[in-house]
Amino acid sequence: MKRLHTAVRQRKLQIKQDDKDVYDKMHKVKECDWQVGDQVLLRDVRVKPHSNRVITNRPFHGPMVIKEIAQGDPEIGKAYKLQRLDGGKPLKFLITADRLKKFNTDRTDLLKRLPEMKSDEVE
Repeated sequence: MKRLHTAVRQRKLQIKQDDKDVYDKMHKVKECDWQVGDQVLLRDVRVKPHSNRVITNRPFHGPMVIKEIAQGDPEIGKAYKLQRLDGGKPLKFLITADRLKKFNTDRTDLLKRLPEMKSDEVE
């Protein structure tokens, strides 16, 4: 009876892993490589009452910096402790990786994609 339970448990774990692999491939999931000190933006889709975010659609807040990475169980993903750059106040709760976006201060790639500005100088 014990061998039967062990075999069923192993089969359930294999099915769970197969489902995860299919999901990851379908949704093009990538592993996060956030490090302490990285600057990020925080996605928050909640809209507070009487806010102008409904009209302007600004889902990202920040920039913030990652101060700590927490992971208790290797089977569970990492969580991040963030701190605001403008005031230095840390956020109260841990944040998961799916709510983070890299904050890029380097604008060279953006300037390459933008069309050149033409000057209206008259000679």
